[in-house]
Amino acid sequence: SVTQERLQELLDMENVVHTYQILHEKLYCGRSMLTQAQVASLYLLSLDRDADGCLVELGAYAGASTVCIAQAAKELGESMVSIDTFKGTGCSKLDTRDTKEIYLQGLSRSLVLNNVITLQGFFSDIVNYWARPIRFLFIDGSHDYDSVKEDFEKWSPFVSERGLVLFHDWNPSFPGVVQFCRSLKGHPEWVAVAVIDTSILFWRSKNET
Repeated sequence: SVTQERLQELLDMENVVHTYQILHEKLYCGRSMLTQAQVASLYLLSLDRDADGCLVELGAYAGASTVCIAQAAKELGESMVSIDTFKGTGCSKLDTRDTKEIYLQGLSRSLVLNNVITLQGFFSDIVNYWARPIRFLFIDGSHDYDSVKEDFEKWSPFVSERGLVLFHDWNPSFPGVVQFCRSLKGHPEWVAVAVIDTSILFWRSKNET
């Protein structure tokens, strides 16, 4: 399809390497859990305006993914929305370390702080007063099956037709992510269009909301 061709164009290796080189210095203090291809894809997919809506991430941790998405928002003259409790990594509910300070410091050093709307709280609470369409949604919260399912089911209705959802940590170390993403196979609205290292990308073929 044209959409898949467009994604391939965005994610070709030359783009990935070049973008990573540009963004690498902004991924402060070595705290990025993202690979070279994931860094570039977050930025490049955020630049794409094939669908209507804003840029949203569920789960920021120390802000590496935020920097990638916010850099694209900055170049487009927009702001992105980053949502997190800022308690731990999100991979385990037992991890409650406060990450807000290092997150804000990183955004400031990367010169994207003014392009990020930070909402602190639980995704399941914030979605209750959310009303904006979304063109790109990055899901990287708690990684157990029930949490991933809840995040997708509550937030995906806001994703526009032709919009994108990228799940992080699609690998055997996080079986909950793998299990849920596999459950979307054959879904009438959602099509898996690319695997980017340990991330998997879905495209919304239609919106029946």
